[in-house]
This record gives sequence, structure tokens and C-alpha cells, in this order.
Amino acid sequence: MSLATGIRASVRNLITDLGSAATLYPFSSATKSYNDEGDVTISAWSGGSSIKIVSANNYKLRRIMGVQGEENNQGDRIVFIRDDITLAAKDKLTIDSENYEIDEIKKIDPIQNTLLAYRVILSKNVNY
Repeated sequence: MSLATGIRASVRNLITDLGSAATLYPFSSATKSYNDEGDVTISAWSGGSSIKIVSANNYKLRRIMGVQGEENNQGDRIVFIRDDITLAAKDKLTIDSENYEIDEIKKIDPIQNTLLAYRVILSKNVNY
């Protein structure tokens, strides 16, 4: 087992063990309608799957992945999600009955170009 795959296994285990429950709904499976300006209205979400998330401020996880500094989310919520989860911008993530839109996804892959986890920026979206 290479160093990178060993670290990835540790990261996966930490997210699973320390993580909070969340439900991920793909934007692609939502029932949508568009107005003349191209704005989207979502009438229903489907295909939700249970995942685990960890705050991006979790020291133990940040240390293993080699992520430096403290997160300053300035009103948005930033979390780490396992590398084997399929997600995309505009997906909906429900955490403790709060709905968030996935704004940005950054791959954490500092060792041998091996994906360790995703750093995901979420924003509150009242339309979600």
C-alpha cells in the first residue's frame, strides 16, 4: 500500500467515525422549471443519499491531509466529504434540517496526486 492510499484510508475512516449525518440530493435529479430569464425553480428533490461530513476546522483531519491554517467561512459552511462520494455544484446538502447549496468543490490531493477528500463550500439557499 502506498503512502497516499494509506492516508486516504485513514481520512475515509475519520470522516466516517467523526462525521455528522447529512443527506445529499443531486441537482441533476431535481424536478426543475425555468422562467424566461433562465432562473431555475425546483419543485421537488429526489434521489437523496445519506453521507457523513466533517467540519473543515477539524484539526485531526486537517493534520492528516496536510491542510494548513484555519478556515474562515464568512457566513458559508465549509465541510470535508469523502473522496468516494459523487457530488457536484448546485447539489443540495441537508444537515440537521438545514438546507445548503454546494457552491464550490475543491479536491484535496496533496500526495502523489491521490484524491484524499473534497473540501466543499456550502451556502444557505432559501430556494432549496
